[in-house]
Amino acid sequence: MSRPKKGQEHPREELRNQIKLMAAIGIPHAQMAGVLKIGLDTLHNHYKDDLEYGASSANTVVGGKIFEAAKRGESWACTLWAARRMGWKETSTTVHEAGDTLGQLLNAISETPRLSR
Repeated sequence: MSRPKKGQEHPREELRNQIKLMAAIGIPHAQMAGVLKIGLDTLHNHYKDDLEYGASSANTVVGGKIFEAAKRGESWACTLWAARRMGWKETSTTVHEAGDTLGQLLNAISETPRLSR
């Protein structure tokens, strides 16, 4: 992309979608300005809303797709939704057999023969 001609007005519509996409995928503002060949101040002054809401717009689209997949009963989407939105998580439980005390386990470890050098 070429540098805009001196005096060309900002905001430029042809940059808006690119800025929204870059914001959505997390490209730092300084890198955006460099790629687009505009100043960082210009980016912040004229494209503030695009920077601020680009990620939200993308999250809305992706979130909508996940929600629709969950409504169709796709298990991956249901699992993701339950974990992220409902706070569910997988847990595991360790059960020790009766009689296995910490002392007995430590004794068993200390009685294990060691290799000598």
